[in-house]
Amino acid sequence: MSDRNAAGANNLNRFLAAMRLSRRNTLLWRNGITWLITIVMTGLFATLSLAHGGGTPQLVKVATGPNELYAYTSPAPVRVGTLHVTVALAVPETEKPVLDAAVRVELKPVDNRSKIETIRAYATRDQAANKTTYETDIQVPEAGQWQVDISYETSEGKGNADFLLEVKPKSPVNWLVIGGIGLALLVGGWLFLTSRNSESNDQNAVQ
Repeated sequence: MSDRNAAGANNLNRFLAAMRLSRRNTLLWRNGITWLITIVMTGLFATLSLAHGGGTPQLVKVATGPNELYAYTSPAPVRVGTLHVTVALAVPETEKPVLDAAVRVELKPVDNRSKIETIRAYATRDQAANKTTYETDIQVPEAGQWQVDISYETSEGKGNADFLLEVKPKSPVNWLVIGGIGLALLVGGWLFLTSRNSESNDQNAVQ
C-alpha cells in the first residue's frame, strides 16, 4: 500500500508540476501576444490618424485672399505613393472655419526631367474626417522635390499659397505587414505550445 501511495503521490506531483509549467508558458505567450497586438494596433491607429485630419504642418496661418490658410501633409516622411493633404481655411478676425470653399491642390515636380505633367486634385470636406477641413489623396509617382500649390475660392474671394515638399523613394519595408506576420507566428506558436501542454497533462493524468 505504501508503494502504491508513493506512486500515486509522484504522479500527482508530476501532474501538478506540468500544470504549473503549462500556466506559466501560457501566461508568457499571452503577454507576448498582448504586447505585439498593442504595437501593431498603435502603429495602425497612428497611420490612420495621420492620414485623416492631421500630419506635418506645411502652411500655418498664411494670409491669402480674405482668409487664413493652413496645410498639412502625411505620411512623414512623404514617400512615393499616396500623399494625403489636409487644408483648413479660417476667417482672420474670428478664426471661424470657412466651410463653403472650392479647394484645389496641384503638384509640380521642381526638376521636371521626366516631363511629368502637373497633378491636380480637389480637396473636399466630404473626404475629411473633420468636417471643418478639406482633404484629398494624391498619387506621387516619383521621388524628388515637388512644389505644392493650394488655391481656393469662396463667395468672399480667392487666395493661394505654395510650399516645397521633399518626396523620398518608396520604403521597401512595410512594418504593419511585418507586425502582422509576427503576430500570426506568435499565435501559431502559442496554439502549438498549448496543444503540447494539453497532451502532456493528459498523459500525466493517465499515469
